[in-house]
Amino acid sequence: MTTFAAAMERRHRTQIFEKILLEDAERLRTLPKPAPVKSTVTASSPSPQRRDQSLAECRQQAARAARHGDFETAAELFERAIRLSQGSEMPMASIFELHLCQADALRRGQRFELALDVLNRAAMLLQSGMRASLIPQHIDLLRARAALAGSLGDMASAEANLVEAINLCEQDEMDAPRLCRLYRELAKVYSASGHYGDAIQVILEGIGLLEGESGPQPGEKMALLQMLACITHRQGSCNAAANHLLEAYRIAEEADRQDDMAHLEAILGTLYAQHGEDDAAREWLVAAIQRLEACPGEREWMIALLHASLAQVETRLGLEQASNTFTRAVELQLQYLSSATPSN
Repeated sequence: MTTFAAAMERRHRTQIFEKILLEDAERLRTLPKPAPVKSTVTASSPSPQRRDQSLAECRQQAARAARHGDFETAAELFERAIRLSQGSEMPMASIFELHLCQADALRRGQRFELALDVLNRAAMLLQSGMRASLIPQHIDLLRARAALAGSLGDMASAEANLVEAINLCEQDEMDAPRLCRLYRELAKVYSASGHYGDAIQVILEGIGLLEGESGPQPGEKMALLQMLACITHRQGSCNAAANHLLEAYRIAEEADRQDDMAHLEAILGTLYAQHGEDDAAREWLVAAIQRLEACPGEREWMIALLHASLAQVETRLGLEQASNTFTRAVELQLQYLSSATPSN
């Protein structure tokens, strides 16, 4: 083995999608081909942040900060938006939503006590009672409380809040996508608690609910299938996990959802690599890289990680281009880090 190959073998496997990457000796047998890549429009540049912001601008900048993982800034901007909403003609439901967004940013920033305070303030906005018009807000509040309980490790409280939210959602007008999101969150709680059978049952109920809908819901069904793949893989059934992912990929392809296709190609490539199917892994990883490069948006970090994974696969296959692939991964990572570093 060459020095480069030995060094590559010593590197830790990248953990792009570690949800489904658990050690398992079982080999995968289903090896379909990825779909061809379609080109899309070019990415739009992010809007600059302004010093004096209106209510709408605060909300936009807060959401952008949350998407980029700057939860402290997001929480501050949501708080500013809440203050600006006081005395305005903004509907109560919109002010309530700002509170939930701020609580979520605080929770994700691990400021749990402040998040609970904000949720309590949000609950005070709903003190007018359980009118039908307020049921969606009560459901959202219960979801937020469940998320906070889950972050604190209180799975019993998380389950109780989600079950109550599901009951409310079933009493309200039947909203299949909303109910499926609640099912998915409840399945996460069950899975985190090790109750995989309950988690699978909840997911199957959600899939069955979507199949009874007249209109297609590709996003919700793909999300449920991906979670089902995660759980079945944790149970040791990697072939079943791959089949669930391939079904999700088929749905994404039929709906022409290029971002979702790239995401699933990357997961499948990583899964096949994990279980020794390097030829299939290489095909799916190459497809994911090509599709991400054609999709709009800032994706340098993800493309760099995929190049690193691809280099490891190519090294095991004994391909000469492995060195170039790894060099490209390093170049992309440095490029991303340089662009993400604020100038002095």
